[in-house]
Amino acid sequence: MIRDLVAEDVAALRAIYGRQGIDYTFPELGDALFFVKKVKVDEGGIAGAGVLKLCAESMLLLEPGRRPQEKLETVRQLQAAVLAEARMRGLDAVHAAIPEIGFDKRLVQLGWEKDRPGWHLWTRRTR
Repeated sequence: MIRDLVAEDVAALRAIYGRQGIDYTFPELGDALFFVKKVKVDEGGIAGAGVLKLCAESMLLLEPGRRPQEKLETVRQLQAAVLAEARMRGLDAVHAAIPEIGFDKRLVQLGWEKDRPGWHLWTRRTR
C-alpha cells in the first residue's frame, strides 16, 4: 500500500536512513519545500519512502561576444538578483547542470559548491 507520510512515520524512516549508510543528511520532512511525501507499507512495516523537495534548476544565457570580465560581472549581478528572488519565494538552494567547459573556477568564485562527489545529476520527466 502506498500512502501519504504521517508524522508517526519519521522515527521508522530515520532508522531506515541509518541502516542505508548513504552519505547525505536526513531530510527535514516537516519543511514545506518537501511537497510530496509517500511511504510504502506492507506486512513488515514501512518498506520505503519517496519524497520530493521543491528546487530550482538554474540556467544562464550569456552573449558570447563580450569580454570575459564583462561576462563575469553580468553573471554576478544576475546571480544576486535571481538568488534574492529565489530566497524570497522560499527556496533554500538552486542547482545547475554544467558541462565540462572549464567554468568550475568561476563557479567557485561565485560561491557555488559541487554536489556530492561521485554523484551524478539524473532527470526523470513526470509526463
